[in-house]
Amino acid sequence: MTNGEQHKHRKGDRGLMSELVDFSSREGVEHLPPLERAPILQKLVEVGQRRFLLDHAVPTPVDPDTGVVDHEKLIDTMLELVDPEYKWQAPFFDEHHLHWFAHRYSSAFHPDVKLTNEFRNLSIHKIWVPRQFHNFIHAVTIPPEVPEPEAMRRSVKEFRRNRYIHKITTHALSLYQRQQKMVRYDNRGDIIYLDPETKDKTRNIEAFGEWRREFVHHIETNHRRGLIDLSVLTSLEVVNVDTISESLAEIKALMDEGLVRRRGRAALNVRIPIDTGFEESENVFIENNLKRAS
Repeated sequence: MTNGEQHKHRKGDRGLMSELVDFSSREGVEHLPPLERAPILQKLVEVGQRRFLLDHAVPTPVDPDTGVVDHEKLIDTMLELVDPEYKWQAPFFDEHHLHWFAHRYSSAFHPDVKLTNEFRNLSIHKIWVPRQFHNFIHAVTIPPEVPEPEAMRRSVKEFRRNRYIHKITTHALSLYQRQQKMVRYDNRGDIIYLDPETKDKTRNIEAFGEWRREFVHHIETNHRRGLIDLSVLTSLEVVNVDTISESLAEIKALMDEGLVRRRGRAALNVRIPIDTGFEESENVFIENNLKRAS
């Protein structure tokens, strides 16, 4: 694919993308997998988008207790609807909001539109996928019902808490690494500690340990109050400040949702078989593609 063809493909595909597009139309079908690779699309073309949505569309998988979309089950469901050997066309990626239509979360339907908008736009409620895969979801699935306000509120709070724990755990690890790198200099009785890489210096190296212990204490307090669950960590048999201090890297990994961050936005990263249309390897292409999006 030449640069001109790539630009034309991207421009046309971006212009097409919408929650309200009729993917049963000739133009719409062109931006989906080939009909022979996705039999469900045959029915879409036969009966049209409206009738398909009523009689044949696939329910979006949600948590039965909260109504929050299960993105892993959604991905699996979509992959089951196409040829197992099919590779999704991926000249570029974008984010799919797991909770759509957008207008269902507007002030026309909800008094607390700040809550609904924040819930819908949480990075854990979006996935970073090829545009063709994004189109396919809109074409063949039934939009999920809006969760109850309490479920949305709980989801937002849990996300904020996890992000906070991830942030302070990162800081605690960084403080330890910085402290280990500091080199002690005695300037005629004036003791200075210097970072040989950043050239940062301090006379109070003990402060690094104090800040780190404070961060660890915050994590331990959240766990003790039942606000976060660290029971799945293999290194924490008896949870206390000492074991948390020794398990910071594991805690950070637990709180990391595996996000793609581009243009000030973030979404869950997913792995699906793709065809970039280039001779480069898929991994190289994806990395370059994400850099272009930043």
